[in-house]
Amino acid sequence: MNANYYFCSQLVIDQFQPEDVSKPFISGFKMDGDMPHYVAWLDYDEVEKYYKEVVEPHNDILENEDLDFWCWEVSPGIIDVENISLEDAKEKGLLREIEFRTGLTKISNQAFVIYNLSEREGLNPIELINKHL
Repeated sequence: MNANYYFCSQLVIDQFQPEDVSKPFISGFKMDGDMPHYVAWLDYDEVEKYYKEVVEPHNDILENEDLDFWCWEVSPGIIDVENISLEDAKEKGLLREIEFRTGLTKISNQAFVIYNLSEREGLNPIELINKHL
């Protein structure tokens, strides 16, 4: 078992229905609209197996639109989160706030920031989302 907190899409939540999952939150980017994002406790081995057996073959068929199925481990990073405002993140969107304060847009970096913010606040990543967003 390779379980940890993961920043993930709605399709991951729908497929695995984790017991420990944050409330949905928005990115704050216009292109994402109201598309929900989550942090969940997942077994990555199960997610990867499903991705390789179902999602990847679907995405490889040229006429199919890629499925929005993704997750990224929420783990420590060296990104300074001192200037990130959770109040602004709640109002404008977490990922927009991360980009505004740090310039970071890659999902992997956003996951690092979520971890570092949870450490700063003394919460686990799911508690951070549920309490502040």
